[in-house]
Amino acid sequence: VRGAASAPDTPRRSGYDPDELEEEQRERQLRNRMNQEFSNFSKKIEDQAKDLEFDIPYRELGFYGVPPHNKSTSFIMPAVNALVELTEPPWFVMPLSDIEIAHFERVVYGLKNFDLVLVFKDFSEKPLHVNAINIEHLDALKTWLDSCNIKFYEGTANLNWNAIMKNINDTGIEGFYEDGGWKFLNMQGSSDEEEEDPDDAESDFEPSGSESEEEEASDGSDEDFTDESDGSEEELGSDESEGQDWDEAEEAAEKDDKKRAREREAKEARESAGQPKKKKKK
Repeated sequence: VRGAASAPDTPRRSGYDPDELEEEQRERQLRNRMNQEFSNFSKKIEDQAKDLEFDIPYRELGFYGVPPHNKSTSFIMPAVNALVELTEPPWFVMPLSDIEIAHFERVVYGLKNFDLVLVFKDFSEKPLHVNAINIEHLDALKTWLDSCNIKFYEGTANLNWNAIMKNINDTGIEGFYEDGGWKFLNMQGSSDEEEEDPDDAESDFEPSGSESEEEEASDGSDEDFTDESDGSEEELGSDESEGQDWDEAEEAAEKDDKKRAREREAKEARESAGQPKKKKKK
């Protein structure tokens, strides 16, 4: 084991020191060899034990937090069947099959960290807390829990879980679920809560008979009005298409008046020519 202390007289090595680069390369090769040996070991175990399968954590979903068995920040990774922390002892392994619900605490706008509480299916056990998780991992954890079919809730404050679990155990499991179960945590929504579909809400509403009759009457009057308006527009359009210009109509009227005047004068002339002149009496 190499000591962490260094002598003050020893000059510092530069970033291009060949000895330091060679040492880093050896450490990298040793780590890769150990990983390969462990992978081969796990495959041999799986081949011999047919009912045993090794679980590989999702490192890309990992996050830093304070696990329940450690007071320092550690790198925690979700896996297929568990939530694990295998970097700093004591190690932390939480099987997903033992989780009843998950609750996110201190989820407040402006805070950079939140806490995660995992409640066991065995209500006699104390819930596990993973504290000081960066807020940027909240959505990823929700997606992961949802893919694992684990119900989760969200709140803005830390709850007294000792009192909650004591109340549940005193009430009994059946009485607890008859009273609503975990709905008291659902103040800000849960994982599988679905919003009401507005189409369903509209379909549930049925108007009364009087309202429906009024709507039908209004629809009928609207149709009559549209028919009348369409008819008047058609008549107006035909009049405009068949009608003459104002100047032309005035000129035609003057011609008619002159023609009638000439006919009247000719008629009077014929009548006066056909009658004999009356003799004057002496």
